[in-house]
Amino acid sequence: MEVHIETLSPQTLDAANTLVDTIFAKEVELIPSDALRASLEAEKYEKFWIKFNLTYLHYWVALVGDAVVGTTGLYGLTKDIHEALWLSWFCVDPSYRKQSIGSQLLTFTEEEARRLGTKYLRLYTSTNPEEAVAQRLYDERNYVITGTEQLPHELRVYREKRL
Repeated sequence: MEVHIETLSPQTLDAANTLVDTIFAKEVELIPSDALRASLEAEKYEKFWIKFNLTYLHYWVALVGDAVVGTTGLYGLTKDIHEALWLSWFCVDPSYRKQSIGSQLLTFTEEEARRLGTKYLRLYTSTNPEEAVAQRLYDERNYVITGTEQLPHELRVYREKRL
């Protein structure tokens, strides 16, 4: 299957939002569509950038033909911008899983983070059973657990990989 990864654009925004909103429906910290839109319209979403102490925000989509089948992103935080970037809204449409698209997206994102000169790629996931496949991928890719945080319904797991 031919997968093409390209920068999120106004043309792919709605499909990417739909995918992210579906996959991350239980997330309560941040509205995905704002994050995706804020990456395209930084000036319009200045309050969003300030609220989350963002220094960098960029997203990409995985396409099969014209269909958005995955998303990935990087964001930088004021607190650790000199050493790390964070993986954001990394997901693959369930009907396209088990075809190495997630692996391709993660490789692409790691390469982008390296290109930007960061020392670490950080992320957080949870112990939610729906994220078990992602947890295995992070283990395979040598993302070490750096901490946990108890949330009301699950445990948040923080990981990082030295690039």
